[in-house]
Amino acid sequence: MVSPKILAVGTAVPTAALGQQELAAILGYSDPLRRNFFLRSGIDRRHFFVDAGWARPDEDRMGFTFPGGRARVVLSKDVRRIAPAMMEEVASRLLKDHGLGREDVRFRALHSAGRRVIERAQAALGLAHGDLAFSRDILRRFGNMSSATVLFVLDEVLRSGRPRPGDWGLMIALGPGFAAEGALLRW
Repeated sequence: MVSPKILAVGTAVPTAALGQQELAAILGYSDPLRRNFFLRSGIDRRHFFVDAGWARPDEDRMGFTFPGGRARVVLSKDVRRIAPAMMEEVASRLLKDHGLGREDVRFRALHSAGRRVIERAQAALGLAHGDLAFSRDILRRFGNMSSATVLFVLDEVLRSGRPRPGDWGLMIALGPGFAAEGALLRW
């Protein structure tokens, strides 16, 4: 049941659009693979705010306001521009930190935040259309389910049976704060 304090016009659309899925994963590794799982995250505070009464309503940011004590989600129209740039930054740092190039990554599990976000992430990361097939498939079948979406994409990669020992994978999620978080994976 959704709390009436939470449900408001400004929250109903993002809640419906994002599906509010919840998913958890426990990632582990055996000793030989201990060095093959790397994390990186980045939060761009320029695009996030919590309204303390000083924010202008026309500002293009992401965050929350609390009119009448009810949470209202504010989503910037710039998500389509900001998200792919942040995904590219996280990917570049992860690969550089580990001496890898984009050509070394065989599988990608990117947050399916929408068709335009996927298209722009593809361009920003210099990928071919097929490189994001798993992300596109999850978007088509389930839509954007908020941060949990990327784990659905990763599950699809795993179910495909295509990753082989030694293959590199890149997983990048988008989340609150406006954050982009990534993991470099090795099978």
